[in-house]
Amino acid sequence: MLADFFAEWLKKPKPDFEKFNRLAFEIDLWLPADLVIELTKTTTWQKDSKHFKDILVEARQILHNKNCGLSGDQLVHFEDNEQHKGNN
Repeated sequence: MLADFFAEWLKKPKPDFEKFNRLAFEIDLWLPADLVIELTKTTTWQKDSKHFKDILVEARQILHNKNCGLSGDQLVHFEDNEQHKGNN
């Protein structure tokens, strides 16, 4: 659910707002309050916000009930640009 939310948030040119809001509401029901607050800060571009990958790591730690040994900069994501179309 959180992965779908961030994928929709990063979607260009713009997210499907109905889907995006539905995912946000579902996340609000299940994540701990402190992580919901961080998610809100990040997705509204507040100055003191965490990187979205760091939020994913925190959610992973909650799911596994332990420190997973990962940091946000170790997670991969791809942007839709010419670089990722392969070597033609």
